[in-house]
Amino acid sequence: MLTASKPKQSVKIVVAYLGLIVLLVGAIWGVGNLSTSIFSTPGVQKPLSTAQESTLLQSLVTQALHNLTHGGGLLMLQILIILLCTRVMVYVFKKIGQPAVIGEIVAGIVLGPSLLGLVFPQLSNHVFYPEAIKNLQFFSYLGLVVFMFILGMEIDFKSLKENSQRSVFISHAGIVIPFVLGIVLGLMLYSNFGPHNVPFLVFASFLGVALSITAFPVLARIIQEKGLAKEKIGTVALSIAAVEDVTAWCILALVVSTAKATSVYTSLLTMLFVVVFVAVMLLIVKPLVQKIYNRFVDGSNVEHLTVVLTMALLLTSTLVTEVFGINGLFGAFVAGLIMPTDERFRSYIVGRVESFNAIFLLPMFFAVAGLKTQIGELNSLWLVGLCLVVIAFATIGKFGGVTIASRISGHSWKDSVLLGTLMNTRGLMELVVLNIGYDLGILNAQLYTVMVVMAIVTTASTGPLWNFFSARFAANK
Repeated sequence: MLTASKPKQSVKIVVAYLGLIVLLVGAIWGVGNLSTSIFSTPGVQKPLSTAQESTLLQSLVTQALHNLTHGGGLLMLQILIILLCTRVMVYVFKKIGQPAVIGEIVAGIVLGPSLLGLVFPQLSNHVFYPEAIKNLQFFSYLGLVVFMFILGMEIDFKSLKENSQRSVFISHAGIVIPFVLGIVLGLMLYSNFGPHNVPFLVFASFLGVALSITAFPVLARIIQEKGLAKEKIGTVALSIAAVEDVTAWCILALVVSTAKATSVYTSLLTMLFVVVFVAVMLLIVKPLVQKIYNRFVDGSNVEHLTVVLTMALLLTSTLVTEVFGINGLFGAFVAGLIMPTDERFRSYIVGRVESFNAIFLLPMFFAVAGLKTQIGELNSLWLVGLCLVVIAFATIGKFGGVTIASRISGHSWKDSVLLGTLMNTRGLMELVVLNIGYDLGILNAQLYTVMVVMAIVTTASTGPLWNFFSARFAANK
C-alpha cells in the first residue's frame, strides 16, 4: 500500500526522470569517445573549419530545398498552396454573391500560367512543372469519380416521375437547341481549331454537349440559397436539370467512345456497350443492390460492410467503363443512379465522403484545370470576339431553349424566364466535360480557354440575371 504523499511522489518521479536523461547523455558521450579512439585513423578527426561549417550549412539548405520540390514534400506544398488559394477565392466570391464554384474555378486559373506563371514564373516552374502535377491529376480524377457518384445519387427519380412529361420536354429542348447551335459553332471553328486526327462529327458533337451542360450541383445550391427548394419552380428546375444531366452524359459517353474508337466497327461496338451497360446496371444490378442493402440494414443503422460494398461497386463500375473505352466518370455516375433510394443510406454515404471530397480532392481538379487554362492565349481581338460569340451561342441555346419550351409547356412567362436563367448555369460540370475534351485532344489550348471563360461567365451571371428578372416581373405586376 502506497503511503507517500502526492507531492513527494512527484518529486521522486522528476528526479528519476532526470537521472534517465543523464544516463542517456553519458552513454552517448562515452560511446562516441570510445568509437573515436578505437575506429578513427590518427589525424583524420579534426574540428570543422568555418569554411567546412558553411559548406555543411549550404548542403543542409540544398537538401531541404530538394526535399521541398521533389517527392512527398512537393506534394504537400502543392496541396497546401491549392487549399489556401481555393479557400481565399471562395471567401472573396461568396462575399460578392457568387457561388463557391466560381471561386474554385478562379483559384485554379490563378495557380496556372495565367497569373502565378506570369507573376512568379520561378515559383510556378518549381512547384507546378508538368512532371510534378501527375499526383495532382490522380487526386483530381479520384475526386471527380466521387463527385459524379454523389451527383448520380442526388437524382430524385420520384420527383422526375411527378414532373415527367413537362420536365422531359423542357430538358430535351434545353439540350437539343444548344446542341444544334454547338454543331453550327463546330462548322465555324473546325477549320481553325479542329485537330487533324479528330473527325468533324466528333468535334462538333463535343461542342454541342459542352453547350448543353447544366451544373446540377450548383443549381441545387442556388435554389437552396434562394429558398426555392419547396416551391414549384425549384422542384421543376431540379427535375429538368436531372433529366438533362442523365441525357447529356449518355450523349457524351457516345461522343467519347467515338473519339477513342479506331474504326467504325469499334465505335459501333462501344456504343452498343453503353446501351448494354446502362440496361444491366438499371435492370439487374440495381435490384440486386437493393436486396443486399435490405439484408445488411437492421432498420436503423447502415453497417460498415454496406459502405465497403458501395465503394467496391463504384470502383468496379468506373473500371468497367474505362476498360471498354468510355470515360470512367460515366460509370461512376451510373453507379450513383442505381443506389438505394433510402434517405438514411444516402445521408450516411454522402456525409462520409462529400465534405472530404469537396474540401480536399476537388480543389486538385480545379488546380489541374487551371494549369491548362491560359488566358494569355486570348491575345487578339478576334479571339476575344470568338469568346463573346461562344458565350452568346451558349446563352441563346440554353436560356432561349428552356424559356420557350417552358412557356409551351404551360408555365407563366415569369417562371419560364426564371427557369431559363437557372438552366444556363454550368459550373463544375462544364469544366469536367471540357477537361475530357482537352485530354482526348478534341480541344486545343486556345479553344479550351475560350470554353472555360464561357463556363465562368454563364455561371457567374445566373445570380444577377435572376435578381434582374425577378425585379422586372415584380415591377410589372
